[in-house]
Amino acid sequence: MTMNGDLTVTRRIHFFRVSHAEEILSLLPASLTAIESLPWEGQGRYQSDATDNSLLSVMPHSFEYPLRLEFGRTRRDNLPEIERKGIKKTLYIAEDAGLIDVCHIVIFADGFVAAEFNRDAPRIRKLGEYLMFKGRNLPSAPRFQRLFERDLANVIREMENVKYLELEIPPDNIALVGQADRSLADAFEAQRQVNQSKTLGLYFNARDPSDGRLKNLGLALVRAMQDVESDDAYETLQIRGTDPHTHRPRTLNLLEDFLVAEVNFVRSSKKARSINSAAAFNAIEDAYTQRREALERSLRAVMPWD
Repeated sequence: MTMNGDLTVTRRIHFFRVSHAEEILSLLPASLTAIESLPWEGQGRYQSDATDNSLLSVMPHSFEYPLRLEFGRTRRDNLPEIERKGIKKTLYIAEDAGLIDVCHIVIFADGFVAAEFNRDAPRIRKLGEYLMFKGRNLPSAPRFQRLFERDLANVIREMENVKYLELEIPPDNIALVGQADRSLADAFEAQRQVNQSKTLGLYFNARDPSDGRLKNLGLALVRAMQDVESDDAYETLQIRGTDPHTHRPRTLNLLEDFLVAEVNFVRSSKKARSINSAAAFNAIEDAYTQRREALERSLRAVMPWD
């Protein structure tokens, strides 16, 4: 069936794997059952997110695998105005109401996770903490590891004479960089103190590429990124060296290797940016089925850090 273009929106589905799945997967259905019983008031279903003064919540749609859920971020303050023919009006809503942005997530029985990427919804790294605190039956907060099309560490190891490295990060992720290199994190912190920008960036040109310093730094940054559940750990991560097969210069954009799928989702209405949940879950499960072999291959790239 052909979809009406006015009623569809293209978004990416990102794929993850639940770390220590053998300890977590059997408990997640009960976690969602407990969350479903929590009241929509006070701190029952809601969890405060101090980073932007919003409220997080989970809306389960199934309690057996595959687990379907919506993960939402509700804003009750600092809301936009309404405009009609140049006239602006305050958006009046009930005191206990707010604007919500959600992402649709499916957790599969084999430990793979497929999540719609919605820039305005909460990141999946915050889901683990929510499930632990609200489900009250998990030994620790579940972690969701990004999956890649290939083993990035092996690609970097094979590259010869790495002479250039470019790294851009959100200021919130300086600590992540510190896991790879403390001095590099200190340099980013100094940059943040100077300019207070939304993105921090550093660029390196090696005097002697054969010493392997930039190659080792690239490996450490990939390991740090691989071991975190964030889908926006770095804004840019590129290295340039010599391709071992062609012996020609080659630039690698290491963030292009995320395992993703682009899907057309059905919007809930012509003016809405929200999408139809039932159709969204079906589309996510179809994407998982289509990428099943790639998901299995990607495990070889995450197992060393699991």
